[in-house]
Amino acid sequence: MVLDNIDQTRQEFQLRLLGYVIMLDHVHLVVIPPVEAELGRIIGDLKRTSARDILDFLRTNDSALLEELMVVRDGRLKSVLWQKRCFDHNCRNDDAVKSRIEYCHSNPVKRGLVQNAEDWPWSSCRWYLGIKDVKLRIDVDET
Repeated sequence: MVLDNIDQTRQEFQLRLLGYVIMLDHVHLVVIPPVEAELGRIIGDLKRTSARDILDFLRTNDSALLEELMVVRDGRLKSVLWQKRCFDHNCRNDDAVKSRIEYCHSNPVKRGLVQNAEDWPWSSCRWYLGIKDVKLRIDVDET
C-alpha cells in the first residue's frame, strides 16, 4: 500500500524518485520536487493517504495492530500511523544524493533484517544493481 501511495504521490506532484526504503516503522525517500513545490505539504498528503489506506485495511481485517497504534492526541484517543513531522535533508550535489540513497539501502542491513541490502525487496537497491523488475520505478536517466 505504501508503495502504491508513493507512486500516486510522485505522479500527482511530479516528484522525481531517486531512492527509497520502506522499513517496518518508517520510510526514507530521496526525491526531487518541482521548484515551486512545498515538500512538507506533499509528504503530509502522502502520510495522510497511506495512513488512511493502512488503517482501513487493519480495521477491515480486525487487526490486533490497531490497539498498538492508539495514542492520545489533542485530548482524543485515535489511531496514529506516522509521526507528526518529517525530516528532510537538502542534497547540494551528486555525492550527497548518492550518500542519501546508500543510507536508504543500508537501513535493513543495519536493523538486522537482511544480510545484504539487495535482499530487502522494499527498496530501490535492486534497481541500482540493474534489476529493473522492481516494486517501484526509479526516475533517473539511463544513459
